[in-house]
Amino acid sequence: MSKKLLMLTALAGTHFSVAKGDVVSHYDDAEADRWIGADFAEAAPKGAKVTVAILAPEAEPVVLEVETIEAAVDDQAGGETTADATTVETTADATVVEAR
Repeated sequence: MSKKLLMLTALAGTHFSVAKGDVVSHYDDAEADRWIGADFAEAAPKGAKVTVAILAPEAEPVVLEVETIEAAVDDQAGGETTADATTVETTADATVVEAR
């Protein structure tokens, strides 16, 4: 069940934006109660027309996988850390590249 709130201040989040005076239908009763407790909103008057509906997100956020790449240690250089010393050569076909 959703709660109707009368906004006392403007708020914005990832998937919503409300202004002071908006009557909001919030899908999450616990979050709506938190907004009331923080004086961001109050219970909307009976019969107030909803101007903004905050709906539940359709999918959970995607958690990105992070790979940590450690630099190689070059013992001959006094213990300094260095990136891979592999030489990468690039070439361009002169018939395709336009010189300006």
